[in-house]
Amino acid sequence: MSAFVDPEKTYDITVYWRPNPANANKLTILEKAPAATEPPCETMTMSFRYPDYAMERRIMDQSTVVGPNGPMINALVLQSVMLYTLAKSWTLKDDKGGSLPIDSAAISALNPAIVRTLVGALHEEMSQAGLF
Repeated sequence: MSAFVDPEKTYDITVYWRPNPANANKLTILEKAPAATEPPCETMTMSFRYPDYAMERRIMDQSTVVGPNGPMINALVLQSVMLYTLAKSWTLKDDKGGSLPIDSAAISALNPAIVRTLVGALHEEMSQAGLF
């Protein structure tokens, strides 16, 4: 095992969802891909890089706030900064089928249910890898 983080190593998270017929703005997140006998669903895969020391420090610095009892990590900010910093690629396409750039504006426009699913899986992977 190398002492250095492989910048090409990624962790993929796939999210499966269906529109909620009762509320057009709400999605039903699925735990896994539906079986062939079930109705199809929408899907996206997002690849994340593993942070090196410099990235980890930047993420922690940007997530630290000073409260009445001193510095502390703001969990919501930590989740957002991890998502924006570690995101490397995704399978989302624009209306013409072309690759959609992965940037803060596009990430910010995602449905919150998808973001919560991505952040939860990313946090779990980073925790298991001994990071964050």
